[in-house]
Amino acid sequence: MESPKNALDTLFNPRSIAVVGASQDPEKLGYILHKNVIDYKYKGKVYPVNPKIDTILGQKAYPRISSIPEKVDLALLSIPSHLVLPVVQECGECGVKSLVILSSGFQEAGSEGEQIQKRIRKICLSSGMRALGPNCMGIYNLSANLNGTYFWELPRIQGNISFISQSGAYGGILFNEIRQRRIGISKFVSIGNMIDINQADILRYLSKDEDTRTIALFIEDIRDGQEFIAAASEVSRLKPIVAFKAGRSEAGTRAAKSHTGALAGSYQVYEAAFKQSGVISALNTEEFFDVTMGLSSWHGCLPKNNNLAILTISGGPSVTASDTCEEIGLGVPKFSELIREQIKRYIPFFGADSNPVDMTPQMNPDNYEACVDTVFSLPEIGGAIAINVGLDRKEFASAFVKASKKHAKPVVSFTIDTPELSKIFNQNSIPIYPTPERSVHAYNGLVKYRTYSERKRSKDAEQKTLKLSILLEQLSQEGKKTLTERESAKVLQEYGIPVCRESIAKNMEEGMEEAKSIGFPVVLKIHSQDILHKSETGGVFVDLKDEGEFKDAWQKILKRFGQSSEVLIQEYIPPGVELIIGGKTDPIFGPTVLLGLGGVFTEVLKDISLRICPLDKREALNMIQELKGYSILKGYRGKAKCNLDAIANVLLNVSHLLLSNNRLQELDINPLIAHEKRAVAVDALMVLA
Repeated sequence: MESPKNALDTLFNPRSIAVVGASQDPEKLGYILHKNVIDYKYKGKVYPVNPKIDTILGQKAYPRISSIPEKVDLALLSIPSHLVLPVVQECGECGVKSLVILSSGFQEAGSEGEQIQKRIRKICLSSGMRALGPNCMGIYNLSANLNGTYFWELPRIQGNISFISQSGAYGGILFNEIRQRRIGISKFVSIGNMIDINQADILRYLSKDEDTRTIALFIEDIRDGQEFIAAASEVSRLKPIVAFKAGRSEAGTRAAKSHTGALAGSYQVYEAAFKQSGVISALNTEEFFDVTMGLSSWHGCLPKNNNLAILTISGGPSVTASDTCEEIGLGVPKFSELIREQIKRYIPFFGADSNPVDMTPQMNPDNYEACVDTVFSLPEIGGAIAINVGLDRKEFASAFVKASKKHAKPVVSFTIDTPELSKIFNQNSIPIYPTPERSVHAYNGLVKYRTYSERKRSKDAEQKTLKLSILLEQLSQEGKKTLTERESAKVLQEYGIPVCRESIAKNMEEGMEEAKSIGFPVVLKIHSQDILHKSETGGVFVDLKDEGEFKDAWQKILKRFGQSSEVLIQEYIPPGVELIIGGKTDPIFGPTVLLGLGGVFTEVLKDISLRICPLDKREALNMIQELKGYSILKGYRGKAKCNLDAIANVLLNVSHLLLSNNRLQELDINPLIAHEKRAVAVDALMVLA
């Protein structure tokens, strides 16, 4: 089987290019595309294709692909959409290896365009030709001098960043950022409608590309979630991937029937996929480019821990940087008295000798090197942020460059009005950011990638033999949409998930016998699939200690819900930490598992963690640790800690249940009560597709 690198090599490194739609009219996109290929000094052969013109920009033009005297590696199509299909057919027949369809007017334009797209894809599959686009801005590979895009002002400094974007405009934004920061780029790929080549294909290619060390992804959507996770998991072990997902709203959650359906919107699932596959997720445009450029500089020299030093000559920005560090979980540890005494030797008496270290503008420039080196030498410090507003000292910059190289620790900076200092930082790949907060977020990207790269990812998540639930299959065939609590509990039991002992009764005498069999205290609940929030409607009575309390509760339930009501008698589980565990089938990524703290934490604080199935034990434990309320589970203020392994096992079994039964659309275990020795599902809801 052809490797991903070889399969796409004619796209990135073609020996010959046909520009279909090349034009003599400077107003036409075909003219710009052809001129870009020439102006960027592409080294291979270029064949402009236009049936109405003999010569374009000094090159012989050909009426069609089939009239070109030799086989073409790459065809760039910049023609009206209604002409694309026959040209693609001709390309396939003539042995063209790769296509870039820059033309618009396909899937994004309606059903007719979508049908043409499908026919193009069929031609590509049958001929073995790979296609990028349509509705894209093209491809740029600086090392091959290939500008097969509509952009006429692209950076020409060779760098290690490669950018995959569904949005052509975000390519323009990236190029503007790169020009302003005077850094380099390796490749840019605009994937458009992804008729064939998608994010996973490009990721696998770039993983083997020696010129690429950092990958940036602008994502509007992913077509095959499991394929993306597999590719990103593989590539992120080798190279950092930074992703910015546009479109965070999820209108579909309005129709969700369960807590999980409401909490696990599409953006949350994308976030889970990124986390699970080692992709660093950015929340906005600034963070996207800041983290990408930080990793471009320091992918080979990551912080060894989460602690950093802040060294400054400007007090206010260092305070802002410290606040941001604390807010996002980075440590700014206070230095020991011994280290502070050393620092005092170098800074003015009115400077700050702890962390942040305020060297002040009045510091003797000869002392910068010794002061910065002292801080960098500390084993508890993983790296540093340099802050300088307006003091343009070469000695300041040189101190950080030397200390960083000597101790192999990364530096990011916030500087303003320091042209000489900034020049030294730029020459030594120390990224400069326009605010203290942005420098901190960029540094945090380095910490995140170190965490991902150190994580020992199991090759495959825990896979069990898939076991179909006979009960779920039977109920689904009967046309049932929502399972009762008792039916849901039986399904959970099939998959090894601990549930309460329980029974259903239709009269008080029968119920009393069941209660005695279970053993007091017990819980009474109205048993109905039509009542989703039983507690709020007065349908739940807990901790019934004897027959008298049992009879009183029974009568109240019948009075509220009718004499013919079914009642669920359940084992009383003593108070513990309440959790919610849920499952939902996402249309892109498939079954997902959600964990959250129950009660107000679920409803108001939305303290949740999410993963894509299948899970392994490590991911299940990571989900638990990600909760903001993790300290409660560990045993807060002397209270007994919960059995984390028991919770993790429930998560694993829920993952197995969801993977085994594709008719199960939503699942809630709410609550799962966790104690020191076990975790028990007290209530459950299942919704069938």
